[in-house]
Amino acid sequence: MSTLSDFVILYPVIVSTIWIVGSIFFSIQERRVPLNNDHQGQPADLVSILIPAHNEQDTLAQVVESISKITYQRIELILMNDGSQDNTLAVMTQLQERYGHQFPVKIVDIKVNKGKANALNEGAKVAQGEFLLCLDADCYVDQNVLEPMLARFYDDPKVGAVAGKPIVRNRTSILGRLQLLEYVGVIDIIKRGQAFVIGHITTVSGVVVAYRK
Repeated sequence: MSTLSDFVILYPVIVSTIWIVGSIFFSIQERRVPLNNDHQGQPADLVSILIPAHNEQDTLAQVVESISKITYQRIELILMNDGSQDNTLAVMTQLQERYGHQFPVKIVDIKVNKGKANALNEGAKVAQGEFLLCLDADCYVDQNVLEPMLARFYDDPKVGAVAGKPIVRNRTSILGRLQLLEYVGVIDIIKRGQAFVIGHITTVSGVVVAYRK
């Protein structure tokens, strides 16, 4: 067997082993030294929640409803309509009217679909928060989503981004099972392994991620 063939076979095995072992040790370390979520005296920074949406009229309401239930109080919501051809913009207007009394809701109407990255950049331009929480329009967030993510920023001023942990709710369909495999195998195990082995992660999941502005 050639050296190149050996490398092709062994490399993914070795790297996967490193990430799996690192993930185990990270979990053990996390239990022994729990994250300090109690930042007494820490001023409550404004968090801008950005949701880009392209033809998401059927899913947008559920994520905004979940946002309305989160425990962290200082938030603003920015909805970016990315050139949708359905009633996404109308749904955004309805959500603005429904939740605008609870927290500021801004709408950025992008006439031509240019993709998620462009929509997030447009939303960031009007965001006033110290931190940005970026969510997919078809997700649903836990009510305590922000406190542990912000704790990472407060504990280390060098931290620029914090990835959340996506959990697949629909595990009966083939797509749901594939997403579960992706999230557990790629986003969870590998990221935990990276955090333990090299002290930080190299990429973040776009489903739920927070940035220091």
